[in-house]
Amino acid sequence: MFINQMNIKNLLESDWSADIQECIVTIRSKITDIINYFRWYYISCNVCSKKMTPANGVYPCLNCNKDCKFPLVKYKIHVKVEDNTGKTAFVLFNDVAEKILDISAHKLFNKLSSLDNNDVPAHIQSLCGKDFIFKLTLNSYNLKEGLKNFTVSKLWIPYEKLELEYKLMKEKKVLQYSLLKFVMPNFIYFINHIFGYWFYMCRL
Repeated sequence: MFINQMNIKNLLESDWSADIQECIVTIRSKITDIINYFRWYYISCNVCSKKMTPANGVYPCLNCNKDCKFPLVKYKIHVKVEDNTGKTAFVLFNDVAEKILDISAHKLFNKLSSLDNNDVPAHIQSLCGKDFIFKLTLNSYNLKEGLKNFTVSKLWIPYEKLELEYKLMKEKKVLQYSLLKFVMPNFIYFINHIFGYWFYMCRL
């Protein structure tokens, strides 16, 4: 939950390095809107989970190289998020979205009429206005190409007490490091001084 914490401004200003294959970060932000330009779901193969496009009433899976008899509906929810430093967009795929919504995309889709299944269901809209801690896996797709749709690999509901404890523990470690950084040079100087004095006395 607290891996490489950063804010949205830090995220958008992150630089890509050829030495870094991927980087995991966490960001606390609020979902402000659901982007439905790409729809909130996609149709996938029940064998390989790859996206399929219907053709002539059937669903051919290009990955399996055959028609899929039991296509599945899966989540792919594009959300707008913001914190006090900026705004961006995240993508919630099936496993992440299903966990937080507590209903499968297939069941939710079947509850809707054919007239409104392209609209964002109220169940998904209920995410708007809520804070989450998002875990992102950054790679060259985001950092090198500058593409701003970040895929969420996991999310948590913020727990204020746990966050405060982590913050205090982090501050304590920083203080301990600062004290150690100050004390060690003086300690070494003291030891060298004592050793030098002892060596001098031994020669008398």
